[in-house]
Amino acid sequence: MRLRSLHIENFGKLSGTEMTFDRPMTVILRENGWGKSTLAAFIRIMFYGFAGGAKRSGLDNERRRYRPWNAGGAYGGSLTFEIDGHPYRIERIFGSREKEDLFQVFDEVTGKPTDVFTDRIGEEIFRIDAESFARTVFTAQMDASTSSTSVIHARIGDKSQTGGDMERYGEVKERLKKEQDRLTPDRKTGAIARTRERIAELDGILRGRRSAEDALKKLSGEIAERRRRKNEIDLQQKELAEAASKMAESGDRALLFQRYDDLLGAEQRAAEETARLRKTFAGGIPENTALEAMIREAGTLSGVEMTSFAEHLNEAETEEFNRLIRLFHAGVPEETELEDLVEKSRRMEKMKHWVAEHRLTEDEEQRLAEGAAYFTAALPEETEIRAAAGAWERLGKIRSEIESSEAARKALREELRRRSGSEQRAAEETDNRIRRILGILVFAAGCAAVFFLADAGAGLYAVGGGAAAALAGLLLIAFSFGGRKQPAEERESEEEFQELSDRVRAAKEDAAKLENTVRDFFYHCGMAYAPDRVSDDLYEIRSRAQDYRELLKQYRVFRNSGYEEAIRDISTELMEYAQRHHMEIPDDGQWTETLVRMGKDAAEYRILSARNAGARKGREAIRERKARVEEYLRTLGIRPSEPYLDQLTDLRDRTRAYDRAEANFREARCAREVFETEHEGIAQADRRAPEMSGGELGEKNARLEAEEERILAEKRSFESQAEALREELARLDDAEEERIAETEKLEKLTRRYAVVSKTAEYLEKAAERYSIRFLDPVSRSFRKYYRLLTGEDGDTFRIDSSLCVRVSECGALREEACFSAGIRDMIGLCSRMAMTDAMYPGEKPFLIFDDPFVNLDDGKQERARNFLDAVSSEYQVIILTCHG
Repeated sequence: MRLRSLHIENFGKLSGTEMTFDRPMTVILRENGWGKSTLAAFIRIMFYGFAGGAKRSGLDNERRRYRPWNAGGAYGGSLTFEIDGHPYRIERIFGSREKEDLFQVFDEVTGKPTDVFTDRIGEEIFRIDAESFARTVFTAQMDASTSSTSVIHARIGDKSQTGGDMERYGEVKERLKKEQDRLTPDRKTGAIARTRERIAELDGILRGRRSAEDALKKLSGEIAERRRRKNEIDLQQKELAEAASKMAESGDRALLFQRYDDLLGAEQRAAEETARLRKTFAGGIPENTALEAMIREAGTLSGVEMTSFAEHLNEAETEEFNRLIRLFHAGVPEETELEDLVEKSRRMEKMKHWVAEHRLTEDEEQRLAEGAAYFTAALPEETEIRAAAGAWERLGKIRSEIESSEAARKALREELRRRSGSEQRAAEETDNRIRRILGILVFAAGCAAVFFLADAGAGLYAVGGGAAAALAGLLLIAFSFGGRKQPAEERESEEEFQELSDRVRAAKEDAAKLENTVRDFFYHCGMAYAPDRVSDDLYEIRSRAQDYRELLKQYRVFRNSGYEEAIRDISTELMEYAQRHHMEIPDDGQWTETLVRMGKDAAEYRILSARNAGARKGREAIRERKARVEEYLRTLGIRPSEPYLDQLTDLRDRTRAYDRAEANFREARCAREVFETEHEGIAQADRRAPEMSGGELGEKNARLEAEEERILAEKRSFESQAEALREELARLDDAEEERIAETEKLEKLTRRYAVVSKTAEYLEKAAERYSIRFLDPVSRSFRKYYRLLTGEDGDTFRIDSSLCVRVSECGALREEACFSAGIRDMIGLCSRMAMTDAMYPGEKPFLIFDDPFVNLDDGKQERARNFLDAVSSEYQVIILTCHG
């Protein structure tokens, strides 16, 4: 997938901006403030739309943040891209709200709109959401660090049928985490902790119930006593009134005996009810304090059972535990020892990989032997070979120049030989002298004729004839001097001939020296000098020397590495460890996977063993508690049956009913005894009223009224206190009901917490097993890019199943946040590239880097360029920067 071009109508401070992306790497070099980050954001938003739409802040709400600075014109633009070789164009025009946005995709071939993509085009093309896009393909300014998402996990492993599940893994894990946090017993805000705290509060409140009941019982007795005394006074007053009236009417005395009969009946009924209830207690009436203690014991029993149930191993876990017991019958390996062996195994695998890459093949070993035999005398250096080849090349040029110079010299010698005849030169010289003499005579005669004729007044033609004669003489003189050039040209030719001769002689000397140089080179190499095939021999020597030198270097590096000995030592140590612990020895020598699997089995064994011990301890506690409750019930003559809390609660209700019946009986008996005390002998009376005088009746009535007033005041005080205690007991009843409800609630919450925790544990294990499949490819890709950026292998980095990168420093794994901004940026860039490689094994997306190397020092800037060159060989790269 590649970007072709973009057009920004108005977006932030950018307006009318056009750009094309026709190269593997496009570098947008602009000064600070030009709008590079705005341009990068435009590309992202064209695919994914705005982020932070619900936020009020202008910086967090991108729609507001990138609103055009230029008030006029449309808000948006277009972007042309190519996917699977087919071009499309996105057009987006943004409004003040999302529903006002306009979106359309055009097919660039037909020029017509297409419905191949929707306004979620980014997710449809890249198959990741906007957050995952910003953590891989798109690197914003000062945001090189990254982390994985559940969508990235699903995208990396989308060949699996569980890819859709992995997309929801993060959401489900977060929901489970929130539910665990809501229920957790380890924090005060957790529902289980709050419920336990509430139960403890209720237990504290209920501990005062017995004292309140005793106080109320005592107050009830006091009130009953006052009521009895009041009733006695009333009876006495009534008797006095009756006695006073007996004087007039003796029949009124029967009322006193009727009252006495009523008291006797009430006492009898209360005694019968008390006896009936007593019969329901086969083993005796329980003591309230012990009964309440047993109720609390039974109440906590369900919580202990829930805890034991959570620790109990199910069928699959039991089977796994038995397998691990058989596996570790010789002892459970130490975690630190296993980690050390895993580290050694991984180091051994790297060494094996290095040995496989650097060991000479049979062909290379044969070529190395041939090279050693070929260069028995000496292995020439590359500079020596180049020097010999240069000498031979210059020798060829000099020989060509000698041939050319010899030919020119020969032609010049022939020319000189042709001109070298002495008679011819003498004849020509004589002719020239005659011409000069004759010319002088003619010139002198012409001049004399002109002078004399002009002086004699001759005609114009006569004077012209004399002048013509003088001119002819001059021409004849000049022509006679033309023959003087010939000796000068001969001298020049002779000088040229001599110069050519000297040049040929010097060239021959140089050629001899060069040929000696080439001959000496061949003799130095122990080879015969054959002038007719020097070029071929030099080419062969150079090829063989280069190949032999590289093979020899590789052989020496391999021999000096010591990896084979280290591999043997580690293999021996692993074999001895495997035999000690009866481990399965891997056929393919891949110890890491076997050791990691053994480490996981050991960790699982420790967890299951601890849970099994906890469950066993819980069962013992349950048996002990049940035994105490059952023993208590048997002492009371009750056959124990679950749920014990129901039996004990019923027993408490019957005990309270008996206590109330016994209190009623005592009150009735007290009332009867008071009545008998006040009316001595009434039980044996013949039911005839005694005789009493009027003065005695008045005096006794006054005493009774005073005592009645005192008793009523005391009774009101006791009733007020009793009412307060009844309200307190009503509150305690509510608290007890609430405690029962809270106990049931705690059982449900504990059961749910166990289920949620187990579900989260299984889900995390499933996600780890799912992630392990692509962990190695991602790690290799990470190290490849880290090597490009730093030149180091990156063996200290560890990538876990969540694709989080940690660095091994000083014997511990460190978070990347512990390092400098530059190191964090390099880790983030390599992580982004590793995840992108894993997500897109086929057609590659484009990559956007917004000034990603701003925190790198000068030494790593050059490697950063190499990094970009390597990345751009597979991806289309768009980098925005203000640095050259």
